[in-house]
Amino acid sequence: MKIAVISPGSFSVPPVIGSSVEHDIYMIAQEYQKAHQVTIYTRKCREYPHSTTSGNLTIKRFKFADYRDYLHRVICDLKRMKPDVVQVENRPHYVPAVKKHLPHIPVVLVMHSAVFASPPVISEIKMRRAMARADAMITNSHYLKTYFAKKYKKYAGKIHPVHLGIDLKPYEEAEKNDAQIKKLKGKYQLTDDDKILLFAGRIKKEKGVHLIIQSLPEILKHHPNTRLVIAGSPVYGRNIRTHYMKWINRKSRKLKSHIRYTRFVRPDRIPYIMRMADLVVTPSIWAEPFCRVNLEAMASKKPVITTNRGGIPEVVEDQKSGIVIPVQEWKREFPMVLKERTDEEWAEMGERARERARSFTWEKTAQGYIDVFQSLLRGAEIHETVGV
Repeated sequence: MKIAVISPGSFSVPPVIGSSVEHDIYMIAQEYQKAHQVTIYTRKCREYPHSTTSGNLTIKRFKFADYRDYLHRVICDLKRMKPDVVQVENRPHYVPAVKKHLPHIPVVLVMHSAVFASPPVISEIKMRRAMARADAMITNSHYLKTYFAKKYKKYAGKIHPVHLGIDLKPYEEAEKNDAQIKKLKGKYQLTDDDKILLFAGRIKKEKGVHLIIQSLPEILKHHPNTRLVIAGSPVYGRNIRTHYMKWINRKSRKLKSHIRYTRFVRPDRIPYIMRMADLVVTPSIWAEPFCRVNLEAMASKKPVITTNRGGIPEVVEDQKSGIVIPVQEWKREFPMVLKERTDEEWAEMGERARERARSFTWEKTAQGYIDVFQSLLRGAEIHETVGV
């Protein structure tokens, strides 16, 4: 099968600064190429100025000054390539243009959240047009499938949930590297006696880091050696000072001796940051479609304390691989959970978390996509036969 993947174009593939969609594209394509010819379309950047081919995977890079020009270049190349299926990543408004020029080739829209499927990014009319023209949609969770199925009932049969995967190797390697962990702790003025809570991700209100900070005074009553490590930046790769950042800094001024900011962390360093922590806390207050950070923590053998928003409960099994708390109960439940459980109980939960993470593989993800593609291609063959 010849598979063409159109990346959004916002970031490069493979990602340089940790953009999640582009990371997923690359990891899934690595699995595709074991049995299929794969072409990824993405943007040129300083790190990757030219197109490349390795094995069955070709990455074609175009300038991205404007999405219309980028998409035009991609479509022109697709016409020459004649793929069996086109995978459009997280940009519904690309679908009608692709389908217009390649009407007989299945086009599958892959959505990682509802952000780029909602106003002001795209109008309701244009989104409905995209749903009508797409031959199928793949979502990264059952939650996200349900969201789109309710909103676009006419097209509910087109939507297929496929969970994302994770590569455990970097996390297993970090587990063996005590010297790196010790160095990191020294860098952030942490000791082995500290109880380290880790928040990792973009520092945005939706991610709920302020909920952890608000709970710290109560936590410190029972665990005075608690340290909160906030790893990340407000946007990918940029340590800018947003209004939210300034607000949480003001709120945490009296607690600053208990809080460490790492600023932006490159993806290859995340396993070491995770390894440094005792617990990973992800108090999302928006409907997370999947929440990759939880899976990264679980791969690191770290229990997750999280919320029940969106697709999170599909990944974190409450009381098994982590603790899932309703957002409205967070203020009361979060400090209580830390007070009631022992280090031994957390360690056992961490072991179960690693085993749970093993079930999320990129091989499974890629096969889930391939199953959708093959179903569409079989349908096309049947349609052509009937037409004859």
